Amino acid sequence: MGKLKLCLYGHPIFRARCSPIAKIDEEIKQIALEMVEIMDKNGAIGLAAPQVGVALQLFVLRNLLPLPDGTLVPSSPLVFINPKILSQSSETAKAKEASPSFPGVEELIERPIAVTIEALDLTGKSFIDSSEGINARIRFHEIEQLNGKLFIDHLPEKKRKAIEQRL
Repeated sequence: MGKLKLCLYGHPIFRARCSPIAKIDEEIKQIALEMVEIMDKNGAIGLAAPQVGVALQLFVLRNLLPLPDGTLVPSSPLVFINPKILSQSSETAKAKEASPSFPGVEELIERPIAVTIEALDLTGKSFIDSSEGINARIRFHEIEQLNGKLFIDHLPEKKRKAIEQRL
């Protein structure tokens, strides 16, 4: 693994608004590769650049794909550069969310159940990505981090403060 390390809650980068990536060069490709390694090493299904100390609009994830028996398996990694939400469902659902940057924290968070995103891949090609359920939830979670918002920000203030003190 390279020079990037997982940042834990309390690091000031988590409240920064990430900058767009102007050019996809070898450095950006290396950051994305290291992010996938860190994501996998920490048993995560998504990781945003701020979680490794990089204030750029970049996240990686693995979709969860259902097998015939209902088991979910991770896809190959996907990279999203400069992601923009194009649309989201008005219907929402609650589900547990966690983050390797918030050890021991798992909370019920309400989010839209579907999202369509436009982003760039590592070749600089624009793509449209639509997802539902857990895969939409992962995208919302990561995109919010790029804008300085954390999943615990969805919680009532009293509960959020208790988590922040614990961390």
